Amino acid sequence: MVSVSSWIVAAHQAPTLGHIVHIGAGLCDDLSDYLKDGATAVILVEPDPATAGLLREKTGTHSQVSVIEAAISNGEHGQLLNRFSFADLNSLRTPTGLTQIFPALEVLSQEPVKIQNPVELMQGLNLSETDDNMLVIEAPGEAMDILRALENAQFLQLFKYLRISEGREALYQGATLIDEIHAWLGTRFFAGNVFWDYSDPDLPTLSLVYDDAAAKQARFEVELAETKTDLIKATQAAEETNAQLKAFQNESDQNANKAKAKAAEFVAEIEALQQQLAPLQLEIQRNANARDAHLAQIAALQQQVSSLTDERDLTQQEQIPMNAKIKAAEHNLGMSLRIQSLRETDLKDLQNRYKTLLAEKDAQAELLGRLTASLSNAAHYLQDMEDAPPERISTKPTKRKKTAARKTKKAATSDE
Repeated sequence: MVSVSSWIVAAHQAPTLGHIVHIGAGLCDDLSDYLKDGATAVILVEPDPATAGLLREKTGTHSQVSVIEAAISNGEHGQLLNRFSFADLNSLRTPTGLTQIFPALEVLSQEPVKIQNPVELMQGLNLSETDDNMLVIEAPGEAMDILRALENAQFLQLFKYLRISEGREALYQGATLIDEIHAWLGTRFFAGNVFWDYSDPDLPTLSLVYDDAAAKQARFEVELAETKTDLIKATQAAEETNAQLKAFQNESDQNANKAKAKAAEFVAEIEALQQQLAPLQLEIQRNANARDAHLAQIAALQQQVSSLTDERDLTQQEQIPMNAKIKAAEHNLGMSLRIQSLRETDLKDLQNRYKTLLAEKDAQAELLGRLTASLSNAAHYLQDMEDAPPERISTKPTKRKKTAARKTKKAATSDE
């Protein structure tokens, strides 16, 4: 078998290694190469207890070397180690074509051994992604299962170098042929500096290197394809968004035109209402002025009544010394009372007119309130551009007939 150093140098790599994990190490004929290559740590895994004990004695002076006594497997093919007269063929699997190649091969025993899952093995090693680690598998029949388990757990890509020994024909039950393993590893970018060692033509050793450039290129191509797919999706989404935006813009323009038309209608209606409001306000002012005048007249009449009352009291006080003037005074008093009665009648009429004016004022105030509410609703509609127009206000001011108080007053004056 070609030495590890020779192969690494042939691969144009620096002859230094990180971790070396050798599964099925046996007595590890490559140990001197591992140590010479300056490996950070060497992990030798051997299922046979006797062989593992010899390995410990052989490596006891090397602190970077560890020996693990276990068979590396996923446990699907039993926990008994088939020991043959040729120790390199020992396996957990039942032999099939092995006896045809080695007719004189004998099964020495079937012994229970410790089984360790390949993923659990790697989890305890603290492998570094930056080191040039190497994995060696010399576990007949188990190579493919170990590689798949490590790939699924993302440990396989931590190794830069692989050395796999497996049969070219089906030597064990369920075993994968070395050519199939080679093809499978090629799809995982272990395709650089491939070297075949046919020292044992029935169990050749395949050595290969992880092709970082090819892996990066493949990842780049995958990312590029995903980016193109995302770009196509984004373009389609943008086109759909633009179409939706155009439809929305058209709808917005239509709504804006409708809103402008309705706004113009409301502006016209507001102007009409304002024109109706102006004469109402003038009429309200006139009514207020008339009311103030009526109140002034009532106050004057009340003052006259008070003066007449005072005069009557004074007349009564002077009645005794002014007997001669009693009749004249009574006549004047009667006339005064008559005038007073007429004035009180006018006063009542003025009061009735005042009540009428107050009622008209309340009605006009209510009308003004409705007009103000209509104007407010129209203003809100213009601001919010609501679809339904508010109810229009078409209330017109009602003119009331004036009372004939002044005619009554003139009639009373004529009677005097």
